[in-house]
Amino acid sequence: MRIRFIFLSALSLLFIISCTKNNSLIIKQAKDRRNLGIAYMRENKFTEAYKELEESKKLNPDDPHIHYCLGIFYYKKKDFDKALSEYKTSLKLKPDFAAAHNNIGIIYLHKKDWDTAIFHFKKLINNYVYATPQFPLTHLGTAYYNKKKYHIALTYYLKALDIDPDYANALIGIGNVYIALKDYDKALSFFNQAIEKKPHVEFLKKAQAQKKKVLKLMEEEAIW
Repeated sequence: MRIRFIFLSALSLLFIISCTKNNSLIIKQAKDRRNLGIAYMRENKFTEAYKELEESKKLNPDDPHIHYCLGIFYYKKKDFDKALSEYKTSLKLKPDFAAAHNNIGIIYLHKKDWDTAIFHFKKLINNYVYATPQFPLTHLGTAYYNKKKYHIALTYYLKALDIDPDYANALIGIGNVYIALKDYDKALSFFNQAIEKKPHVEFLKKAQAQKKKVLKLMEEEAIW
């Protein structure tokens, strides 16, 4: 009887070890396919990226990072509802997933749901391990700007600049606030600063367009 018990115990142990090894292998395969999907996205090979990320999700559906990557995929394809669903799943699996909160907030900015966007961005501003707090701070500025709460918006934009003085998007945001407040000299100053930072082409075009707009407003004001 004792020998039989030892034999069964050994058999159970071997089974557990085997399952653990198989599970570790599946997790590794899922991670490899996820990483390949990310690499394809960076190359704008979206069909290949989608296939790899979906296979990764089948292998390990409880990995929040897979859902997060699928959220990025759908966001890039401008399918905001599916992106939102994947980001929310990643948050259910990992409630402290800061980047998911940020990306959910961005989608709500697109949807013009300013209050929900603010809720998610505020989850990040006191998160001391989040590497780029200037981004959610700037997004908070944008949300409050769209709510016409210009002085609150200005506070968040300035906090973003305290962290990263070269962040052109925050400078543009401040310029927009000063347009709304009809302080065109200050607006022009901040658009010029944004342009001088030689930012990414997206921000450069935005700053140049807003500079052109404020110069026109100043010209019209001078005429009258």
